[in-house]
Amino acid sequence: MIEKRKTLVGLILLAFMTCFVYSFSINGAFKTLDDDYSIVRNEDVRSFRNIPKVMTSAFFSGEAYYRPLVTLSFMKEYHFFKLDPVPYYVDNILIHILNAFWVFAIVFALTDRRAMALGAAFLFALHPIQWEAVSNIPGRSILLCAFYGLASFYFFIYSDRRKYYSYFSLIAFALALLCKESAGILPLVFLSYSYFIKEKQSFHFKKLFVGLVPYAAVAGVYLGIRHILGITRTFPWRSASEMVLGFLTFLKSVIIDLRLFIFPVDLYFDRSQPIFISFMDTQVILTVLFFLALMAMAWIKREKITGLQAFCVSWFFIELLPVSQIITTVGVQPGYISTAEHFLYVPSIGIFVLAMVLFEHYKKACARRKLISPFMIRSGVIGFSLFLILLTIQYNIYSSNEIAMFERTLSINPTNTRIRNSLALSYAKRNRFDLAEHNFRKVLDVEPFNIRARIGLGKSLCDQGKFWEGLREYDKITDPGDLKNLLDDNIKSTELFLVSHYERLMREKPDNARGYHSLGILYSKLSDPRRAIEYYEKAISLDGNLKEALFNLASTYQMLGQREKAIAFYERVLLLKSGPDELDRLATMHLADMARRIEKL
Repeated sequence: MIEKRKTLVGLILLAFMTCFVYSFSINGAFKTLDDDYSIVRNEDVRSFRNIPKVMTSAFFSGEAYYRPLVTLSFMKEYHFFKLDPVPYYVDNILIHILNAFWVFAIVFALTDRRAMALGAAFLFALHPIQWEAVSNIPGRSILLCAFYGLASFYFFIYSDRRKYYSYFSLIAFALALLCKESAGILPLVFLSYSYFIKEKQSFHFKKLFVGLVPYAAVAGVYLGIRHILGITRTFPWRSASEMVLGFLTFLKSVIIDLRLFIFPVDLYFDRSQPIFISFMDTQVILTVLFFLALMAMAWIKREKITGLQAFCVSWFFIELLPVSQIITTVGVQPGYISTAEHFLYVPSIGIFVLAMVLFEHYKKACARRKLISPFMIRSGVIGFSLFLILLTIQYNIYSSNEIAMFERTLSINPTNTRIRNSLALSYAKRNRFDLAEHNFRKVLDVEPFNIRARIGLGKSLCDQGKFWEGLREYDKITDPGDLKNLLDDNIKSTELFLVSHYERLMREKPDNARGYHSLGILYSKLSDPRRAIEYYEKAISLDGNLKEALFNLASTYQMLGQREKAIAFYERVLLLKSGPDELDRLATMHLADMARRIEKL
């Protein structure tokens, strides 16, 4: 009874401390990344009448992700709180606390040690490695998937004692799949648990696989539904060698992750790694040697490794399989794979349990040999815990200000174009269009064909009044793809604004030839050649030497099939006394082309 009371007090303290350290994130606004797409501009969350559509649609565009329960959670929040971001952040924290409770329950079921289970739950709840998943609203998919996945595992552990728990486990597994695709790896965790812990002495593959058949059936139904809905897009590697290099890059990131669990001072949003390009790269060789050494050590010490320790290690690596670059590419930009810290949300449980197991062994060894006093051990634990808590608070403060969060990422990884693009959008939202322009240009320096950045640059120029520069940036886009509507809307609004501006200018200064010429260009862009001709001719009547107006007038007549007028104005371009330039060359080419066509006729 006393132990249960202590446990209850411990869980209440865990909930209170988790609320405290993550409370620093709830003042944040919606961010320019997935928040904007999945909540702010997502019409589907506006009404419960959209539930059928949500259940039959991809989570993002591109038919690659199916996460209807995540959208339904946003729909519930929108129904009660509209676009107040605070409740969205609060819900993330509450789900995280519930997940920590599941961690306690599972570890207690595995070890029958309340102190060890509480320690693992505290580490899970308060370690800064979790900041990205918890303090950013899009982490909801990870949090919900973990909630149902951990519930499924807990019920699986006790399914032999209470048969109906197996049904709860299957239902929770199905719900986890509807939150995030990575839940499909859960049966491998169950397999590992059964092998290393549940039936280590009398392990029967046949018996176990029969027990896992229902989970395979649920996964099969899930895949069938996605196939029917057409949500089947994958991102395979182009070749086996590229896949191996991607996997080796992932292994390098795992080494970094292991260090982050111990010394997480350089966490940042949207972590990524450049993909290895050669098997002879020194880092490739060192990565391979590191894991070979680990495996050799495990083999040598195999007699001393307990089933729980082996399971914890396997749990960590199994949960990372979906992002290991083997099943599918998980990229962030050309030449880089995503190694985001939120990938570690569930895998971290295995590390935290293993840490508690090793800490218990260390304490017993110190007590036996009287190396360190209990007071020193407690002081060390308290000091390290405060270190982790303060770091978690620091990262939550970063997350409450998206510009600070993005700038921290770029200070560590300046080549992350996805984050730089988002930073530029953040500046644009705050009317800092000069800084938005600067960051969009930096994105395009690295990725000249980044359509989103090119559109953003054009818009930021227009927002500064540099309309013609903005239109020139838009003109550089040859294939906008899914962004065609956005590009067309931006171009049209800019052109209409300029038409209004120049028409007002012409009323004030009717003798401005270049103003009429600009109006002609705008009407050409608006697919109104008759009005364009009208303004080009006005410009020429005021200034007969305005070469650009003569050339554009000739081009417009040529487009309308009026060859004689086109030839006449091209010849006027060539008769001007100014030295040869690009317009002369183009006029000559057009005249030659029309001459060939006339000959054929």
